[in-house]
Formats: sequence, structure tokens, C-alpha cells
Amino acid sequence: LKVTFSQSVAPLELVGKPVQTGIALSPALEGVWTWVSDQQLQFQPKAEWPVGAQYKVMIARSAMAPQITLDRYDFEFASAAFVPTLRKAEFHQDPINPALKKAVFEIGFTHFVNTAEFERRIELRLAGQADGVLGMGRETTRFTVAYDKLHLNAYVHSVALPIPKEATSLGLTLDKGVPARAGGAPSQQALKAAVEVPGLYSLQVADAAVTVVTN
Repeated sequence: LKVTFSQSVAPLELVGKPVQTGIALSPALEGVWTWVSDQQLQFQPKAEWPVGAQYKVMIARSAMAPQITLDRYDFEFASAAFVPTLRKAEFHQDPINPALKKAVFEIGFTHFVNTAEFERRIELRLAGQADGVLGMGRETTRFTVAYDKLHLNAYVHSVALPIPKEATSLGLTLDKGVPARAGGAPSQQALKAAVEVPGLYSLQVADAAVTVVTN
């Protein structure tokens, strides 16, 4: 956490040194306050910040240079929230087996993700699949999920998709409420994405040209 003031406010003898008294963080979090310059105060927590937590900082008048009066002596802030982000959505055709076609969605996270809760909130559906009645008979498309080493990126692979007569789309919905592995406030927004699934009659000529080559 870095707090920057509009002018020089630190006691000059404390610049570059840890602050021992006069600054409180609520709820308390173990760490070190330091005047990194006469205008900037920094807090370095001992452990990682909790996910999406709210804090209040209270500064005593004695923590400032004696000639300084602040407009306010407390402020609030939040640590970084857990946010999933769509990074890529593509239709993939296996170069070895052209009959194997699927959709792949890449989702990144700001913190290590709780994989079980993440997968529970994913739904893949082809356009036109039945909605069902009162949740009964709802059709979805099965999928698998792979992760990178740190679980900061997830790769959602649909099962092999049949080739439809007409082009259609496969949509992904990730419900809100996905938590980080460390806990804290879960994601607040749902995530939606879709990829186009080409059909039997969707082949198009992208370009045609004539080149005269002299040997």
C-alpha cells in the first residue's frame, strides 16, 4: 500500500525508516510502515493481502511533521478483488484428425482459483439446445478443464462437436461467486463468451488471385 501526499509531510528524521507509532490499520494486519520519502508512506504486509478485504487507516497527528495539518486523518481502501477474465475463445480443429473439432476458452484469474467451485459454475451450451422446464431437461455441452501450474489460467475444452448443417455458436457462461483458493470475497460478475461453430455450408472463399511467374 502506497499513500502519496500532496507535499512534504514526514518528519525528516524518519524518512527511509520504519514507522513505529502513530499509524493504525483496521482490521489489523502484520506488516511494516515506512516513510519511503517525505511525501510517500508505504505499508508492506508480512503475508499476501487477503482477497477483496476492506481496511481503514488511521493516522495520528504525532506521525506527521509538527508544522503539518492534514485535511483528514483516516481513509479506507480495499485489497485487490478476485476477478476472472476471458482471455481467448476459439474454435479448434485438430491438425492431425480434422474430424476432431471443439471450442476452447481461456480464462485468467487475479489470484489462485478454487478449481472445484470454478468448474461447478461453468456451463457450455450450443445455440438451440433445449432450456427445459423448471430446470428439468435443460441441455448442455460437456467439457473438461486444464490449468497452468499456478492455477492462474484455466482452459475449458468442449467435447468433440458434430458438424452442423448451418453455422451455429457455442456459448460459455461462468456464474458469479467463484472464490479464490485463499478465500475472501468471490467474483461479483458473471462472465459470458461464445465461439462460432462453422457448418457444412459455411465454407467461403476468402481470396482469389492470379500471379504470372516468369521462369
